[in-house]
Amino acid sequence: MVAAKAATGEATSGEINSWSLHRTSVETTAGAEAAAAASVTRGNQAQDGGEPRGNGALQTKASRTPKMAAPCGKPQDGSSAPGSVPEGTIHLYSMKYCPFTCRTRVILEAKEIKYETVNINLLNKPNWFFEKNPLGLVPVLENCQSQLIDESPITCEFLDKSYPARRFLPTDPYQKAKQKMLLELFNKIPWGVSAFIRLCVAVHSAMDFEGKDKLEEEFQAQLNNFEQELAGPKTRFFGGDSVTMIDYMLWPWFTLLEPFSLSKFLELTPGLRSWMQAMQQDPAVKATATDSKAYLGFFQLYTQGNLEACDYSL
Repeated sequence: MVAAKAATGEATSGEINSWSLHRTSVETTAGAEAAAAASVTRGNQAQDGGEPRGNGALQTKASRTPKMAAPCGKPQDGSSAPGSVPEGTIHLYSMKYCPFTCRTRVILEAKEIKYETVNINLLNKPNWFFEKNPLGLVPVLENCQSQLIDESPITCEFLDKSYPARRFLPTDPYQKAKQKMLLELFNKIPWGVSAFIRLCVAVHSAMDFEGKDKLEEEFQAQLNNFEQELAGPKTRFFGGDSVTMIDYMLWPWFTLLEPFSLSKFLELTPGLRSWMQAMQQDPAVKATATDSKAYLGFFQLYTQGNLEACDYSL
C-alpha cells in the first residue's frame, strides 16, 4: 500500500511518482530573541495548534504553473527554490503531517531556535528539492553555510549539539546509549512505522485485512513493553523526570492514537497514558500540535491520491 507507507515522508516518500504539480508553503517562525519585535498575530494556528508562544509568525505561499506530467515519475523543473538562508536562521524542509519532521520541529521549538519552514508537497516534489536531498525525503535542515542535514534523529542530534543552551540528549554515555537503543527498538518493532500506518488506514476506512487481529495483538504487546520501560525506573518520562530527546523522538506517533480512535490500546498501559498527558503540557509539543480533524482531512485526501493532500489546511 504505497499511499499508506509514503505518508510518513522519511520512510518511503521516494515511491511516489506524481510530481507534475507543486506548491511550496513558507512559514517564517521567529525565535525567542525576536519576540519583542514580532507584532504579527500567529497566522498558522491551524497548522501548529496549541497556544501561541509569543514570537509571532508570518506565512506566504508560492505556486508554479501546472505542466504536463513527467514520464516515468521523474521530477520536473518549473518551481523556484527558496533563497539563501539568512544568518542566524535555519531552513526546515518539512511536510506538515509527517511524523518524522514533527521530531525536528519540536526540537526547534523546544530549543527556541529561529527557523523557517518550507513545506514540501511529497506528492508533487519540486525538482530543486532533490538537490537538498537526493532521496527526496523530509526532514532536511539547511543553515546559512548551506550545510544540509537529513534523517530525523540526525537532525535532532545536530540541533542539540549546535545549540547547547538546553540539552535534551544525556551527557552520560550510557544514558545516551540507552535512549538510542530504545529508539532503535521503536523503529524496528512491527507497529513502529509501516504497520502502524496500516492499522490507521484500516481503522479510518473501516476496512479489514488479513492479519489485522494479529497486528492489533502485536500493537498492544509492544505498548506493554514501552509501559515496562516507564515502570522500571518509575519516572514520568522515558529519560527521567523531565522531557528528554527520546520522549520527543517517540511522541509524533503517539499523537496518531486519538485521530484514528486507537486510544483504547492505552487502557492496559496507565503509565503510557500518564506520559501522554504530561507530554501534551509541554510548550514545544503544544506549539507543534496538529488538530485531529485536520490530520484526518489530510489522511483522507492522501489515501485517495489527491495532489492537494500535503497542503491541506495550510
